[in-house]
Amino acid sequence: MSNPGEIAAVIRAVLEALPVDALRAANTAAGESAERIAAATEGTGHDAPREALAHIAEGIERTGEALAGLGEIRERLNAYLAVLVPGVEAMVARPIAGPAGKRPITPPNRRHHLNSVGRKSQVREENTVILPGTDVRGDLDAIRRGEAAWLPDRDRCLVNGRLYGVEVPGTVYPDEGPGLVKLNRSEYKALKGLIEARGDMDSLPSALANNPAVTGADWQRAAEVYEHHKDYRSEDT
Repeated sequence: MSNPGEIAAVIRAVLEALPVDALRAANTAAGESAERIAAATEGTGHDAPREALAHIAEGIERTGEALAGLGEIRERLNAYLAVLVPGVEAMVARPIAGPAGKRPITPPNRRHHLNSVGRKSQVREENTVILPGTDVRGDLDAIRRGEAAWLPDRDRCLVNGRLYGVEVPGTVYPDEGPGLVKLNRSEYKALKGLIEARGDMDSLPSALANNPAVTGADWQRAAEVYEHHKDYRSEDT
């Protein structure tokens, strides 16, 4: 057992299984017996000694129940610890593969998030865009916990079906997978233009609209991605 979720589930089971209520009741009963013993010894009647002895016997029985409860708790805790300790030790000792195990990782640059793409977003040969609703934060948390698979032949982390790379400073960048769209240089330029023009092709800067390097296929691809943009969705409602 080395999964943090599994360990947490076992700890919850330990707490729920302990006979705490029964032990508390036995302790209360033992205390009440002690009070009755004290009251009986203060009596001067003929039956006072007999009552005191009866209360002593009851107190011994209740105390025995409380001690038995403590013994049961100790046995259960030891049994659960035998399962938990190796799992925790394995989780702590397990190294995180890849760059994430060598340096702190940080979220992808804003240029990768569709709703954050703007006029000043840097254009590269390959530009992977993160569609809204993609749980990149959850992916990064999983990478930090060592739950992502490291693919050394591709220099990528694989988590939840998505591939991520890590730059030297520790910045994570998306590559491919569900919710990730990879665009080439011209497609990303077209996407930036559509976002700036809020989807209105007639409002595009002339330099971009007449750029021969941006083909009709590039505009089509960019338009498909733009349909996930917050401005497109707000106009559609």
